[in-house]
Amino acid sequence: MEQFNTSQLTRIIAQLKAIWDGKLWADVNLKEKVSAINETNAFIQPVKEMRSIAEIVSHMLAWRQYTINTIKGISNTLTMESPDNWKSNELLKPIGWKNLLDAFESSNDELITLLNEKDDAFLKQEYVSGSRFEFLLEGIIHHDIYHLGQIGITLKFLSLTQ
Repeated sequence: MEQFNTSQLTRIIAQLKAIWDGKLWADVNLKEKVSAINETNAFIQPVKEMRSIAEIVSHMLAWRQYTINTIKGISNTLTMESPDNWKSNELLKPIGWKNLLDAFESSNDELITLLNEKDDAFLKQEYVSGSRFEFLLEGIIHHDIYHLGQIGITLKFLSLTQ
């Protein structure tokens, strides 16, 4: 009989992989969701009050980088009020849609590589007083799933406006 490693960290890593390009129960993964988006559509806000898909992916990337820096012990300046939390289309367009997606994929790979060097005991360590890495990593997964749904809704609105 095959033995399966069912550690909590292994499950977290599997979820991070699945959100980007694996099989999800709820819907398609992020890579599939954004594969049909072109450079123009990525920066469209289908409704004035909605974020563009590029803005959403940039926001996800910012918090993923926050998580990576936190694991590495690098000080973070990102907060909910930081300009880097939600970059505007004007700041993102010069970066380009493909580069933004490549950066997200690279950050996901880097996060997974970092986590592969850890064990479940790491999850119980505090990164700030009262907050454990377990909370941070589960939070980034919840954050990704939330914004994956938001991207889906934005795509629906885009299809209605074209």
